[in-house]
Amino acid sequence: MSGRRIASISEKHVESVDPEDGAERWRSPLPGEAGNRDMWIMCADPLVVASTGHGRRGERRIFVFDDSGNVTASLSLPSAYREVALPAAVVNGVLVTGLVHPDDSSDEFARIGGIDLSTGKLRWKGAPAG
Repeated sequence: MSGRRIASISEKHVESVDPEDGAERWRSPLPGEAGNRDMWIMCADPLVVASTGHGRRGERRIFVFDDSGNVTASLSLPSAYREVALPAAVVNGVLVTGLVHPDDSSDEFARIGGIDLSTGKLRWKGAPAG
């Protein structure tokens, strides 16, 4: 949720409603690449939805929606990280979020990172947390 929109996601749709009166602004089917995945809203403004494929090697994707419910970007998350963590924010086209490495013993287990929403590339990562 942000000051401009409330968004929700179901098994088949993403929708946005007006925060003042609850009127539906738009409702869009999930992108075809979303398939049968676990999905969640990472950021409301802009609306960024993350998905995780099933299984240990399931692909992770980010979908960015515009104010009309159209997907403006569909990107693979960096493969070295098993998940992204909330909270997240978008700053100048970069998704800033926590990144969790698949190997708990790695010195890169938990970091903050910046993912470019136009390319899907990891632009930077900070020091390990902890």
